[in-house]
Amino acid sequence: MITLKTLPNATAQQVFDQVATHLLSQNAKSITNGICQYRAGSKSCAAGCLIGADEYQPEIEGQSWTLAVAKGLVPPEHAALIRELQYVHDVGGVLTWSWRLKQTAARFGLKFEEPQ
Repeated sequence: MITLKTLPNATAQQVFDQVATHLLSQNAKSITNGICQYRAGSKSCAAGCLIGADEYQPEIEGQSWTLAVAKGLVPPEHAALIRELQYVHDVGGVLTWSWRLKQTAARFGLKFEEPQ
């Protein structure tokens, strides 16, 4: 499992696979009061699933991954991909996730296999 500690050594495909599997398995947004959250109870967003329980800092909430990178809260590796995956979670409805993940994979030259 990729966490902030291991993110610098992960490939883009590994990051994508972990997030895609997480989102499609969870099949629900991580939200509180209508606002997407890295962590909301037992759920986590696309980027939140890359943050280990011992690494989570509440001050990351309300910030894009890009801003969290700029503030040194998360590593910079794969920032563009993670921000795009965060967008998949935050903007689209759950029913659009497979389609959006397929589009993201194509943009980043990655593989995506539709779940059976």
